[in-house]
Amino acid sequence: MYGDCLSCRTKIPSTEIPKLYPKIDLEEEVNWMKWINLNGKTDIHRLGGSVSDLLMEMDHQWSKFIIHSYITKAQFDYIRNLKQSLPPDTALIHMDFAENYALEVQNEVMSKHWSTAQAALFTIQIRTKTEIVNIVIVSNYLSHDTIFVSCGQRMICDYIRTFYPLITKIVYLSDGCSAHFKNNFSMLNLIKHNEDYQYKAEWIFYSTSHGKGPVDGLGAVVKSAARRETMRADDTEKIQIWYLSETDINQHFEKYLSQRSETRPPTGPIFGIRSYHHFQPIDSATIRCKITSDSLIHEDFSMTASRQSKLTYVKLVMAINDINMNDNVAVEYQGDWWLAMVQALETNLQELRVSFLHPPGPRTSFKFPVRSDELNIELGNVICLVCQPPKLDTRFNYMIPQSLCDEIQQLFAEF
Repeated sequence: MYGDCLSCRTKIPSTEIPKLYPKIDLEEEVNWMKWINLNGKTDIHRLGGSVSDLLMEMDHQWSKFIIHSYITKAQFDYIRNLKQSLPPDTALIHMDFAENYALEVQNEVMSKHWSTAQAALFTIQIRTKTEIVNIVIVSNYLSHDTIFVSCGQRMICDYIRTFYPLITKIVYLSDGCSAHFKNNFSMLNLIKHNEDYQYKAEWIFYSTSHGKGPVDGLGAVVKSAARRETMRADDTEKIQIWYLSETDINQHFEKYLSQRSETRPPTGPIFGIRSYHHFQPIDSATIRCKITSDSLIHEDFSMTASRQSKLTYVKLVMAINDINMNDNVAVEYQGDWWLAMVQALETNLQELRVSFLHPPGPRTSFKFPVRSDELNIELGNVICLVCQPPKLDTRFNYMIPQSLCDEIQQLFAEF
């Protein structure tokens, strides 16, 4: 998996493919497509060169590819087996956000097109040993964040308690989007799940991919049915529709989550959280993390603040409302941390547009490039908010103190 095997760790495309195809012409000119980020924009590009050049490009990405390939297959197999042999006392909950739905009106005036209201769609599939229930939560709260997910979990648990009284354990299944699913605050809520809802719980994440699951279909069906219903009379689809108001979500946060978010440790506490795909609470303060669900190796992390260092110069970002225009942030991008200034906020998308200072850290001196380097990034890629803005010197360098750099580097190492 990590290239540590003595028999295959030296095997790479540039050495193995010529062995498999002895007649291959390494000097033959070929074309291939590659996703490349240029000037803050990611697009697919056609590249050309020899077969040898292509193999060298494959070598460069090989280590990441084999890890990703292994995790994808391992998670797929585990989830498939779990569905086939689901215990009678366990419910598997598949969750995801669909794109916000534009609320169209029949015979609307042209100017209405530019001020169309939206609704958030949170898609859910509840699977037990004998039944499958499809649900879509519709809300006027448009932010796809951890607070919304927590409210959705409360509604799911209430439903299961009413209709499936024999269920004692819930296993959540989702993608690894850091803005609303795979983050430390969600895992803090997970270890409190039994205390909050009286159900033991685990959370499984499948590997990043472009594949579609059952909940993706729910969002498409509901949008299609809603549009048809708006334009003409029609029968409703056989999907349960729940409504969750913005007021209910805000009240849920104030009642259950606000104090919890304030007591969360200032760093971590799950170091390298994005590399894990299975999370299992051990007790009310400890969570067990595995790279794959069937792995025998695990790491246990304490979610309490007692063992965590105090931050002085930076602040962790819990929600997009913690960030304002022109704030300075440290963000993770392509394996490095970068100092950046916030140019715009997309609250509904949980994204912010930032202008990067160059070069990446760790360092104490930065400059804005001659050609502006701007990019939209997800909230989950924000390492921290920089409380002390950089100082501009006489050479137009933006300087930060070494202590600030050290704190950012510490958080980045644990990111």
